[in-house]
Parts: sequence; structure tokens; C-alpha cells
Amino acid sequence: MTDPHVASHEQEVTGRPSTGLLSRINAVVARLGMYLSVTGLLVIVTIVFYQVFGRYSLRMPRAMSAAARCSSTAAGPRSMGRRPVSPSCTNKAAVGT
Repeated sequence: MTDPHVASHEQEVTGRPSTGLLSRINAVVARLGMYLSVTGLLVIVTIVFYQVFGRYSLRMPRAMSAAARCSSTAAGPRSMGRRPVSPSCTNKAAVGT
């Protein structure tokens, strides 16, 4: 049985599918890579959905999004390299001194 997703030059030239060892290994690696990439994409979409649902529907931002906000180094083009500080990220004891 031939895999319709694996095209080879040999199949076009001779009319029969390539059955070499490397072709079979390549087909397995390509299929595993496809499954891994789809799984990774689904994991990312699930995490983002969970973050958005928790923040806006439950009014409870998740701990990892709050930690990422405080440790962010993405300063933006107009901040001249300074990191914006969120009021929730500052040390309460250091503010009074």
C-alpha cells in the first residue's frame, strides 16, 4: 500500500513507488513531525484559551500570566530600553521608603 502523501521522483519516472529504506524512514519521520506540530499547536491554543477565559470570564488571571507580566523585558520602541513597571509588580515594602 502506498502513502499518497509521500511523492518521489522515482515514482514519477518509473511509475512505481519508491520502497527504499530511506524513503520509508523519511515517511515515518515526516508523519511524526506532523503529529508533533499539530499536538504542539493544540497545546498552545488550549493554554491561550485557558488564559483568556480565566482573565475575562472568571475575572481571575492565572499566576503564570501575572508572573510573565512582571518579568517581561519587552520594552517597546518608545521606552528607550526602560522596562515598564506595573503597579502590581512593585515591591510594597520598597515603595514606602
